[in-house]
Amino acid sequence: MNNIQLNRLINETNTKIKHYYEHYSSAINLWVTKSVIDPHYVICVELVHDFGGAITSFEILSRGTNELDPEEFLKVINQLHQSWPHMPILFHDFPKKVINSLRDKFGSFIIRDDVVINKNY
Repeated sequence: MNNIQLNRLINETNTKIKHYYEHYSSAINLWVTKSVIDPHYVICVELVHDFGGAITSFEILSRGTNELDPEEFLKVINQLHQSWPHMPILFHDFPKKVINSLRDKFGSFIIRDDVVINKNY
């Protein structure tokens, strides 16, 4: 992906985040994953509702790893953090090395592991 395409992708993603930020009063997180079955990167906006702890999620970016290499994806994350410095980013199924490197850069309040708890009742 060239710089023009990457900047366009970042701008489109920022525009989508801005829409949710302006139209919802819920707390907003970004949720990031890299699918293993069909290799692609996904970023979602998570709206954390005040009542009952419900979370609504909207996909705002999905690109195959053949379209977006790991370095470019980290540039996207970097730019999103620049635009939304207060917004936590939850990483699901990313290598600890990547997450720890981002934590060193942005802090542990912003960069978090997404921990999924499965309770069988």
